[in-house]
Amino acid sequence: MNLRLRPMRILVPDIVVLRRTEEVVNRAADTAMAVEIVSRSGKFRDRKVKPMQYSEAGIPWYLRVELEPRLELFLYRREGADYVEDARAGLGERLEIADLGMSIEVDALLRDL
Repeated sequence: MNLRLRPMRILVPDIVVLRRTEEVVNRAADTAMAVEIVSRSGKFRDRKVKPMQYSEAGIPWYLRVELEPRLELFLYRREGADYVEDARAGLGERLEIADLGMSIEVDALLRDL
């Protein structure tokens, strides 16, 4: 899903949680959370560059999904101009995101793979 962070800056997160949706390009102001699944070729981009851009655009939550060395979720909340780690969860655990009224069962991400 295309996400407009500012004029002339569109990123494509792996997953977005929207407050409301547009047809082709969604606005950062309508985005509750951006999610990136860290790939081997995009480690620096997914861990450093994209979170910085999402934070600058005012997106309140960022979720980073690490696949190696094991599946682990890192949840960050925007505090001031930066993200700070709010929670993390691995296999056998559940990640609670109370502000968004949701939770993620980490083991469920591996089902049917």
